[in-house]
Amino acid sequence: MGHKYIKFTGDFGKLKSMGYEFGKLFASNYMQWNRDGTRVWKKGGDVTLERVLRLPHHTGVFFEVYMANRNNLPWQTISGRDRLYVVVNQEDGTVSFDYESYVAECREAMAVPRAYNLVSRSMSRKDLEPLEELIELGWVELAEWEDKS
Repeated sequence: MGHKYIKFTGDFGKLKSMGYEFGKLFASNYMQWNRDGTRVWKKGGDVTLERVLRLPHHTGVFFEVYMANRNNLPWQTISGRDRLYVVVNQEDGTVSFDYESYVAECREAMAVPRAYNLVSRSMSRKDLEPLEELIELGWVELAEWEDKS
């Protein structure tokens, strides 16, 4: 089984005019463009949501679930701001928007001390703007790297 990721299929030359800042990482000669924590990497065409998701190994799985639910996301309004809660099961690598299950597992873990496998991240609509723009342009798709082992 391979590792799912968001693959950039668009025009690298147009990213700067869209507000992305170019940077070159010299250790591996990587080129990347960054806009508010959404990074587009030239090597492999990988798109990461570093500031938003902060779980880089789950970006592709997040994208798959996000695209399947994009028109019906469970936004929650807290203090006048819309938040989307993303729950990652670190044991099996699944991603969901089932925040109630996350809260229930946290409460159970507090009552009966044990480790729990769910991690939650929240994001705003603004956090997702760069990704949404790439989706609207048709410049991203779900891809998979095959394990070389």
